[in-house]
Amino acid sequence: MNSKNEPESNVRASCPPGVDTFRAKQARCLRPIMRTGCSRSLWTAGFQPALWAADFQSALGLCPPGGQEARATFHTLALIVLLLLSTLLDAGSIQQTLNENLSRTRGAVLITNVHNGAVLGVIQPELFSKQYPPGSLIKVFTVIAYYKEHGDAFPVLSCPPTLSSDSQGCWDRNGHGKVGITDALAHSCNVYFRQIAHQLSPELFLSTLKEFELIDETTGYSDETIRKMMVGSTLEWSTDPTRILRAYCALFNNGYLYPLYAGASKYIKIEEEAKQIIHRGLIKSSEEGTSMEARRITGRPLLGKTGTSWLWNNGSVSWRNTQGWWIGLYPADKPEIAVLAFAPNGRGATDAAPLGASALSLLIKELY
Repeated sequence: MNSKNEPESNVRASCPPGVDTFRAKQARCLRPIMRTGCSRSLWTAGFQPALWAADFQSALGLCPPGGQEARATFHTLALIVLLLLSTLLDAGSIQQTLNENLSRTRGAVLITNVHNGAVLGVIQPELFSKQYPPGSLIKVFTVIAYYKEHGDAFPVLSCPPTLSSDSQGCWDRNGHGKVGITDALAHSCNVYFRQIAHQLSPELFLSTLKEFELIDETTGYSDETIRKMMVGSTLEWSTDPTRILRAYCALFNNGYLYPLYAGASKYIKIEEEAKQIIHRGLIKSSEEGTSMEARRITGRPLLGKTGTSWLWNNGSVSWRNTQGWWIGLYPADKPEIAVLAFAPNGRGATDAAPLGASALSLLIKELY
């Protein structure tokens, strides 16, 4: 772990433990980028858009863009440059494989190194330049906040069958029966999370989002809105998709929150038991929950979490359509690869998860 007194230049060039396990194969795919004359720090850590963007700004004397949306747009520009470079310079790269197989998809995919955020491949990066409601992807952070307040005393609760007209029912109108925290994560049970949200301090939940840099301000939200945020059922809050992916990576890389938007990195203390609770839920999601289709496509054990919200576009909402998310992490025991998939007209389980799993399958063939 880096000392607080270590120079920023050294912090930017360093990597947390665990990166070396597949760096050699990753390096083979990223080697063409080195021919463009990028900085040594970029090569040391792999292709990290935040670091590359910082070097680019420094070379041209540019000021970092202000505001979360502006930074997200700048980050997306770096992703697009990666796509162009890898396509033009290396016809046999991971990116070329993704282009050949997934370029016609209507969704977007971002694949990164769990340990440092190095981009391994991206499809339709422009879709990641906007902020969106994260849907049920947020539930793992509700788990972390709940653990801080109650320890491992997660209740077993009932999720009964409900009518489609019941606003307090679950997305699965058949219900999930008696549900503990593992099944609640695996099946993304809204009824379970709605109940524990009333046992959780709104201030503690917002401070957890702030700790993971998923939110900039913790004021201006009503308690009702915050509790909807805990479930992933509100459109009153949105965030940058790459922030969500980075926060998931921190759960499985010893709490390392790698830099985005030319910002600083930091470490977050996450209790081991809380991480294990999330790990069990995300494994079960791929075995019998909302990520089953991803497991079927890859044919391998993995971690998965889905999210679905009403279709959201630049502040306007369509109440007839949904958009879906999936985050996958592989291998399941000690993740090295993170996948973020977005289906702009679809659902997490049925659209985003298969898309992300298809991209992951292609990458596994290249790296393993």
